[in-house]
Amino acid sequence: MALWYKLKLLSIIFFQLILLGNNVEASLKKAERYYVETGKSRKNYLLIAKNLMKDGYHFSAVPLIKEVLFHHKNKLRRAFDDILEESISKVGVRQFESMDFKILMRSKTPYVRYIIARKLFRMKLYKRSLSILNLDKIKIDHPIRPFSLMLRGSIFSIMGNYEKSIDSFKECVEKSKDELDDKVTKKEKRQLLINKDICLLGISRTYFAKKDYKKASFFYLDIEKESYIWPEVLFEEAWSSFYQRDYNRTLGKLVTYKAPVFSHIFNPEVKVLEALTYLELCLWKDSKKSVDLFYKTFQSPLEKIDKVLETYGKRYKPYYLLAKKRLKQEIGGGEVFNKMFLSIVRDPAFLEMYDSFDRGGAEIKKIKRLKNTKFKKFLIGNIRETLILQRNLIGAYVRKSLDFYSAMITKNLTDMSYIKLEVLSRLRKEILDNSITSRRTRGDIKYLKRNEKQYFWNFNGEFWADELGDYVFALKSECKT
Repeated sequence: MALWYKLKLLSIIFFQLILLGNNVEASLKKAERYYVETGKSRKNYLLIAKNLMKDGYHFSAVPLIKEVLFHHKNKLRRAFDDILEESISKVGVRQFESMDFKILMRSKTPYVRYIIARKLFRMKLYKRSLSILNLDKIKIDHPIRPFSLMLRGSIFSIMGNYEKSIDSFKECVEKSKDELDDKVTKKEKRQLLINKDICLLGISRTYFAKKDYKKASFFYLDIEKESYIWPEVLFEEAWSSFYQRDYNRTLGKLVTYKAPVFSHIFNPEVKVLEALTYLELCLWKDSKKSVDLFYKTFQSPLEKIDKVLETYGKRYKPYYLLAKKRLKQEIGGGEVFNKMFLSIVRDPAFLEMYDSFDRGGAEIKKIKRLKNTKFKKFLIGNIRETLILQRNLIGAYVRKSLDFYSAMITKNLTDMSYIKLEVLSRLRKEILDNSITSRRTRGDIKYLKRNEKQYFWNFNGEFWADELGDYVFALKSECKT
């Protein structure tokens, strides 16, 4: 009886799989029929896109959806909005961000509102961005709501409306947590976790902007060390400690970046803050050593970065290929250049874009296995258009990152010049005042400070990964006044 039951169950499952296969095939065939009926006419693009998406051909459907949006002069019907929402949720917002405002405004869906608000935010049109975002028109359970709350919190913070900013960020944290259920995919879970932590970081940054450095430091500690964004949090914590004149904790945060686990982090400003902190402690030799090491480390790589930017200009494919080489660990160019690219390809924004490109690549492989028809050529043309845009988005992101690093290092070199001049000036003054002591004590536990979220470790030969970021120096200031 048990054997008969198992065989019956297997036959039912097999029959269901056949039905599912037939349904999937039927959707694709239906899309092809609509295409054959109209040829290259846009008449049935929406129906073709709908059926392609039923079979999981989301990237192939994107150009069709854009065509409908582009050529439709009036507000679009609800049926189109539903398809547009599903498309954006599957391929990501960046595929549609390059479209003109007037075209995007033909749809009032939450995803499109978010895309337009992001574009306005980058243009520094903050009031317009808030107006378009309008969270009152985004349902409480809509997938874009946590990300819209993060954007709203950022806008309020920049505008100086700190209380509303903190409220938005706190709501964002809770909403991101609420969405973390069994229904979300691995990719969606990663995005929500990052969004939650960015909002926690937003609370700290807003308190920092208010110059409430103590509260900022307190909220930084709520971000877990397993977070994707934790490495950059350390640097911001270091600045918060610096403004509280807790220089030993600043140095402790900065020294953490020497740990092997942070080999992918590229932030030249770490050395600038280190030199500045030693300067504030009147530890002239240490400050000058940081300055000299910075020049030695970054001057030559800066020339290499600028050469790449000059050579490739705004041709995005070469930047994408450089990033691809780094993913395969094939890139050269020296330690700093290599580390900089490692930092780019490990960034969550890059990973999200590359993941979409990868999924689009899997989709084109499926299409190539179809029978040779005009419809197949049509699909290949569509998906290639989508993938070329996605590749260029990745390339543009890499270029923008390189441009940012070039400007950062250039500024840092100037900053280091001023620090070195200040070191020499103060050192000269002390020599003239005959106030330099030959005896130099390096540290004492009495110089340590901590709050209720910070702990003291004896370090009697032990080491735990959780202690990364908890280091504190115990240096005595050698300033005479």
